[in-house]
Amino acid sequence: MRLMQAIASAGEGGAEAFFERLTIGLHKKGVEQRLVVRKGSERNKRLREAGLDLVELPFGQFLDFKTRPAFHRAIETYRPSLVLTWMNRATAVCPRGDFVHAARLGGYYDLKYYRHCDHLIGNTRGIVGYLRANGWPESHTHYLPNFVTVEKGAPVARAALNTPDHAPLLLALGRLHPNKGFDVLIAALAKLPGFHLWLAGEGGERAALEAQ
Repeated sequence: MRLMQAIASAGEGGAEAFFERLTIGLHKKGVEQRLVVRKGSERNKRLREAGLDLVELPFGQFLDFKTRPAFHRAIETYRPSLVLTWMNRATAVCPRGDFVHAARLGGYYDLKYYRHCDHLIGNTRGIVGYLRANGWPESHTHYLPNFVTVEKGAPVARAALNTPDHAPLLLALGRLHPNKGFDVLIAALAKLPGFHLWLAGEGGERAALEAQ
């Protein structure tokens, strides 16, 4: 298998972090792959240091006339058997060709960007249900959640976070962003007397969530 993966985002969200973990993990397992990534991302240095082969493209907006033909040339040069594109922009500019095109969705995206794909992958069962409800067959829609590294961290004592030993404990992990709905979770906690919540993550919403 010759795998090409493409992501247009330069951000550091959950999808981007999983892209980095997955590509490096596949590389360590000997999977032959080439990555098409956005030029200038801080992540690119880490990927190269891990030994991955990168093609950097602009992935710009309306006046970007370089990305689509350069993507086409990258496919012609590498001749992948499978192209996996991540989210809307990389999927929309991916040309058709003699390969299987799969796309990964991390949300309830507009499916007009995915009409030329062969397979769609959702990282939640809800997203997969959304795909099937919109006409995609079960045989071409797949559930594959984001997974983390296998390294184990040190256990956290309940006492360190003022949590009684026998109190029911809820744990939530993720980027502290409005899309994650952690504000709703905290509001719901008020209706669960005696429960404690540990919220692990970083992001721009930290101060607002702490104030809540």
